[in-house]
Amino acid sequence: MRVSQLSVLGIVLALALPAAAQDRPPDWLKKPTPEMLRALYPTKAVRKAANGKATISCTITVQGALRACTVVSESPVDMGFGGAALALAPQLLFKPALQNGKPVEATVSIPINWKGMESMSAAMPASQSNKVYTNLPWSRAPSAADLLAVYPAKAREERIGGLAVIDCKIGKEGGLSHCTTVREAPANKGFGAAAKKLAPLFHTPVETSDGGSAAGARAHVNVAFATDALDSARPAIGKPKWVGVPRINDMSAVIPEAARKAGVYKSRVVLECGVITDGAVDQCQVLSQEPDGLGYGDAAVALSRFFRLAVWTEEGLPVVGGRVRIPLRFDAQPPATAPAAAKSD
Repeated sequence: MRVSQLSVLGIVLALALPAAAQDRPPDWLKKPTPEMLRALYPTKAVRKAANGKATISCTITVQGALRACTVVSESPVDMGFGGAALALAPQLLFKPALQNGKPVEATVSIPINWKGMESMSAAMPASQSNKVYTNLPWSRAPSAADLLAVYPAKAREERIGGLAVIDCKIGKEGGLSHCTTVREAPANKGFGAAAKKLAPLFHTPVETSDGGSAAGARAHVNVAFATDALDSARPAIGKPKWVGVPRINDMSAVIPEAARKAGVYKSRVVLECGVITDGAVDQCQVLSQEPDGLGYGDAAVALSRFFRLAVWTEEGLPVVGGRVRIPLRFDAQPPATAPAAAKSD
């Protein structure tokens, strides 16, 4: 994985990346416009006519989207510029880095500076300061089959992959409506229109962590169209994010009897499972187990009911309808041996 530095100075974005032989570093595909920066200007900063800046660190996926973004710094603190930079991230599109001629993920640092925009507060429409949510905890999302069904015909024929970012209103019940295309790449291939067809399949809880409601706010949703889905019988899914896993007590409870008798409490098992509605897994198969013959494979399958994945990934790919590999490590402590009773004379 390459680590690069991208620079956003005010509303001008510059790229400063070290050259690497036989590698292509990531490069801008769609840069944010001044309107995007204004639309995400923090409400608190608007009220105080304050300017600010923030730096975020993100991973550029092989599709050219950003994921795993975190705020590295923001100034002034507690003014909302870090959150605004994170909200901007889904709108940024890149050409992915290449290594040996193939797209690879790369980590970038993106400084964003809103200096000079503080004077716009009086003229900013109220709608522009609405909250924008990214990477929502979707309770429902399109499946791999749903995405394949709306894959643009022309892009399908030409075996072209793409990415779209849509902006939608979050309804009272958590559904999406009134969607518009924020970005699509490549342009004029139908990816934006295809992404909007998927919008009714998304649903999110509306209660926020601070006790408020996301209803009436906007959501930015990445939708990636991977050519792998066209060329393979196995659906292309994103990097899994686990939202439910077995606890230590759950794993201890399924230690096989044969393993207990043999005194073997450590094992490694790899499962491959299908992902179904709500991110649960089923149809699990044991790919490997060490040691063999003690029943740890069956024990791992019994634990599959505890696993649950986020149903949509940051890079904009489905999870439902695909298959995932689950490595499991059993590392229980053997039961304590009772001390032998003292012999009486």
